[in-house]
Amino acid sequence: MILESNEFQRENTFEPPMENTGSGSGGRWKLQWKSTDLYGNRSGATASFAPESSIKPVFELELVEVIDEEPTFLLAVKNQSPGDVLLRSASLMKDNTKLLSILAGGEVTRMSPEHSRVKEFKLTHPYPSLEQIELFLSATAFLSGDSTIVHERYSFVRNTPTDEESCFRTEIDFNELPKFEIPKVITSLYENNFKHSATFGPEEIELLAKVEKAKELFVRSSETYKQQLTLLNQIEDEHLRQQFSDYSIDNPKLVDTCDAQKRIYTLSMNQFKQRPSIIGALTEVHIMVKNKDVISRGIIDRMDNETVFINMFSSISVDDVERIEFCANRTSFQLEYRALELLDETVVKKLFFPETIGANNVEQFTNFQCFRNRISSNKEQMQAVKNIVNRTSFPAPYLLFGPPGTGKTSTLTEAICQILKLRPNSRVLVATASNFAANEIVNRLLEFIPSDDIFRFFSKSRESKMDGINGDLLGRSNYFRGSYEAPCYEDIYDTKVVVCTLATAGRLAQADISHHFDYIFIDECGCAKETSVLVAIAGIGASEKDINALVVLAGDPKQLGPVITYGFLKGTSQSTSMLERMMDQEIYRKDTSGRYNALVITQLRDNYRSHGALLKLSNDMFYDGQLRAMASEEVANWALGWDRLPNPSFPMIFHPIIGQNVKDLGSTSLYNQEEADQIIHYIEDLLSRGVNGKRVEQKDIGIISPYARQVNHLKSLCQKYGWNEIEIGSTEQYQGREKLIVLISTVRSQCPTVGFLADVRRLNVALTRARALLIVVGDPTTLERNKHWRKFLTYCRNNRAMLGYDSMPRNGNVFAVNQNISLDNPRSQISSQYAEQRSL
Repeated sequence: MILESNEFQRENTFEPPMENTGSGSGGRWKLQWKSTDLYGNRSGATASFAPESSIKPVFELELVEVIDEEPTFLLAVKNQSPGDVLLRSASLMKDNTKLLSILAGGEVTRMSPEHSRVKEFKLTHPYPSLEQIELFLSATAFLSGDSTIVHERYSFVRNTPTDEESCFRTEIDFNELPKFEIPKVITSLYENNFKHSATFGPEEIELLAKVEKAKELFVRSSETYKQQLTLLNQIEDEHLRQQFSDYSIDNPKLVDTCDAQKRIYTLSMNQFKQRPSIIGALTEVHIMVKNKDVISRGIIDRMDNETVFINMFSSISVDDVERIEFCANRTSFQLEYRALELLDETVVKKLFFPETIGANNVEQFTNFQCFRNRISSNKEQMQAVKNIVNRTSFPAPYLLFGPPGTGKTSTLTEAICQILKLRPNSRVLVATASNFAANEIVNRLLEFIPSDDIFRFFSKSRESKMDGINGDLLGRSNYFRGSYEAPCYEDIYDTKVVVCTLATAGRLAQADISHHFDYIFIDECGCAKETSVLVAIAGIGASEKDINALVVLAGDPKQLGPVITYGFLKGTSQSTSMLERMMDQEIYRKDTSGRYNALVITQLRDNYRSHGALLKLSNDMFYDGQLRAMASEEVANWALGWDRLPNPSFPMIFHPIIGQNVKDLGSTSLYNQEEADQIIHYIEDLLSRGVNGKRVEQKDIGIISPYARQVNHLKSLCQKYGWNEIEIGSTEQYQGREKLIVLISTVRSQCPTVGFLADVRRLNVALTRARALLIVVGDPTTLERNKHWRKFLTYCRNNRAMLGYDSMPRNGNVFAVNQNISLDNPRSQISSQYAEQRSL
């Protein structure tokens, strides 16, 4: 163990400096003074004083641990004696053994009364598990003119308890999840593609009839709810298992890296029959060895384009390996099965098939003082906040329908803050479909409520993906020391707001934490499976026949829905969100005047994100024209007049490219080099020239492509230019996000169909991410084959936003004049091309 330390610094302050010391506080340590020994005093005797003595210790100490790349400590030492002190040594101890000397090289620090010093020191790995440590200080004190040698001992324990009288925290006991094995009859039907077979027995025939009925009908009654969702979940579960089994390799060639500490073995990608697209870090690996019945287990440590690195739990002989298998993580399915199992039919009917709302016996609040001033002036947002706080829909869920840019997250944040203000004894669970959404909620809440009121519960699987997360957020999570720690009951019961993903929320039910939360907010509910949402409700907000929490479902059913990889299940209840299904129930529908019942549902209507032109097409196609463009002029008009715009008053460009689809060997995804080059051309121009004399930063730009291979290709190109702050992602990854400038690469070119670009919700998400400028690159002859993309092309053409295109279609079809228009002077080129077309 090596000590790295900086000189004592900062006089006349006892507060440890927290700036520039890592990504966030890792926690303060609780101090207990143990003893003070004095040598060479007037009597010449040695005196030892216990803490109960009237003699105070010479020093006052504070120890803070901060999160950094290496464990970093800040030690504040204050002289609280009436005379000067020469601090000669300070040593960190554990079990009477010196861990390190904090003062090295014989340095001596003189400290006058009330003066303090701060020392920073680091421990290099391996970092010991320090729950209690001691500090030993040696000094010469000048008291009443006499010099006295002082030895003081202090004990530090991690300051984790919230109760000063509590010395221990209790780690949550997560009960073991049942395996919920997939019935063999499901496997039999799957292997026959759910088609009738002469080999089927009565059990297969009966189940196949149920499957066919489940495919035809959405869940419409509480009586069939659990049975139908369980059946469809089992089919999806089996599909995932079969996908992983396709990656199994007989007689694989493994290479031992001779890493004795981690036991890393490598497997080359070219040994797979098809390139693995759904395995990754932490995927469980099983290895069978010749002439042995024992299965050796391990996990994937990491992967690159050529190699899979496998960390085995025990050493193996690579020459004896007979077979390698990769195992799907079924935890999410197990949590979903358990959630369905926990639901009583009475609860199912009241919560998920409500016909009326119950009598509200809670105190009703009418005078709200908003944390966010803008919300008080927004009728729909204020309406939602008041009715959520007052639980007007209970026991039925309250629905918040938040189209793009309408302030859904702001509304949720305001509602939570108002709950804590007006109902201070209430407890809130926020469960989201993504970690990004969970982090965003926490960051918003930290602006208005004390950090001690929030606990961000991360799963262990996030351990390798914590880079770039706000340090204040981490300080209020089970990663506050920089690595995963199992949460304790105190984290849940002593905190007012717990925030996590839907799957992680299931751990609370797994720990039997019920009847604790009064409100459960489900954010991004529109893109989650119904069974996934149940995980955050069953056993937490509803136990047996009792409903203890108001459930708030927030999202937009017009944007991307649940991701279902098995085509057989598309169009079933499995691919429909709870939010979408419930909005179709009578109690949540619009009345004859076209209005929603505000006691149970609110639709937000004011879009604060985008210029009206960027909003209009989606508004007309998906929201009946009810959205209102309310973005500030500073943002909305930011790009108007830019010399690259074909129409200077319309902040959108469609740039036609007739490129080539390329598919890597063993991959199902596509990339398009010509489109990628054009995207790079635009970025170079934006970063070098700016827009209307205004500088463009990398963080202002977002790139969307529906194809993962194009996303990776664009990331690689941007990295070559050093553009590491440009955010590049799929349409799914951009749901809930926004950027000042968005570029879209549609990829498909010279194709008879648009493939999964036909998903109208994917189009809606992609077109509503930009705040001020949208640039779409694609092949119009391919895109126009889809009616929704044809509407987009017509919209661009009618507003003169299509580079190199005539303002009117020829023979009902748009056509390219010049697909590779230079950016030097696009308007003059377009004008000349229009003239050329008119002369044809």
